[in-house]
Amino acid sequence: SKYCLLIDSDIEFNNENLIKQINLLNELEDAVAISPNVRQINVQDLVYKTSPDIFYDVHALRDIDEQKGISFTDCPFVKSKDRLDWILKKPIKCNSCFGGFFILLNEHFKETEWSTNGDCEHILFCEKLLKFGSIYIDPRSKVYTEPDLRGITINNLQKIANKQLNHLESRKTKTFNF
Repeated sequence: SKYCLLIDSDIEFNNENLIKQINLLNELEDAVAISPNVRQINVQDLVYKTSPDIFYDVHALRDIDEQKGISFTDCPFVKSKDRLDWILKKPIKCNSCFGGFFILLNEHFKETEWSTNGDCEHILFCEKLLKFGSIYIDPRSKVYTEPDLRGITINNLQKIANKQLNHLESRKTKTFNF
């Protein structure tokens, strides 16, 4: 087949997600993979308070400058340009992402080694995949998950979100609220 689809078992999606991601993969000349905008529906935006849900798979996200994403918010990106593209629903180039509904060109999947040595397996996989082209997140393709939060309090998540925001502000990172 031309495409390979990697799906996490706890992700809710539909045919529209698949079509959007395949179309985008074919439209972008340098694209080898497209990740969706995976939403966690049981936590609201704790950073900017703008969304009833949050971007979920921040652990696997690295922007093109290798910056980690922002947790517990609608838009996980740090850089102003990426945040603007998110708002405008334009695809955003990354070094790593997954989103639980990851579509890629099958020819590159066959040539890419999957490893669990060291960092997150998705980051390592994307690192190898980048030798064939670019990886993008499509903010328009929303898929959903509702992880089990037993034993986790929103107050603890809010403390982590506040620490993260303070860290970003102390670095004087160019971000903006929306």
